[in-house]
Amino acid sequence: MESLVGSLRVGAQVQGRRLSRRSRGRDKGGAKALADDFDFYVGIDLATAKHQVCVVNREGKVVGQLTFEHSGPGLSALTRWLDKLTSGATVDRLAIAAETPRGLIVESIALTHRVCYR
Repeated sequence: MESLVGSLRVGAQVQGRRLSRRSRGRDKGGAKALADDFDFYVGIDLATAKHQVCVVNREGKVVGQLTFEHSGPGLSALTRWLDKLTSGATVDRLAIAAETPRGLIVESIALTHRVCYR
């Protein structure tokens, strides 16, 4: 069975593209810049009962944070919130990272046709 989780590394192939090496660089104005491969970067901190998620844009600015419960309604709330916050960004514009390659959250992300990196 193929893993639902990708491996996000600088220089790695992601959806047929290579990630740029700008992830630790600076933009022309001298500000820190993330790789321009994605419009949004989502980090999920997993816990037992409640999870925390943070979304930053390609400039590295936090655009949203959410705590959600480890339940069906909590996962539905996460999906709706991500869709609204990112204007329905597609898999090639949204990078989601989690600490584990398996579990209910990773499977829920895969069901929305998105990829979860670890």
